[in-house]
Amino acid sequence: MDDVSLWLATPEFDEAIGRKRAELDADVPADAEGALMWASAAGLQAVAQQPRIEELLRAQETFVEELFDALLDELGFPEAVHSASQP
Repeated sequence: MDDVSLWLATPEFDEAIGRKRAELDADVPADAEGALMWASAAGLQAVAQQPRIEELLRAQETFVEELFDALLDELGFPEAVHSASQP
């Protein structure tokens, strides 16, 4: 198909997206556990429990930066300090 917009409007596209989302969703519990272990290995105590981390990983935020910030907060990472004078 030369015109991608035609593919986006097909049932086959919807099926492909559904399969991919199911694959990604199946990995969420292990990914959340890994994130908590990562924070623990860094010496941090996560504020949230695994279900909250899973919820964040399943979020469909438009801006991944906001999602990443929320994940770091939940994992207990301190907020970054930005220098007022940058080179």
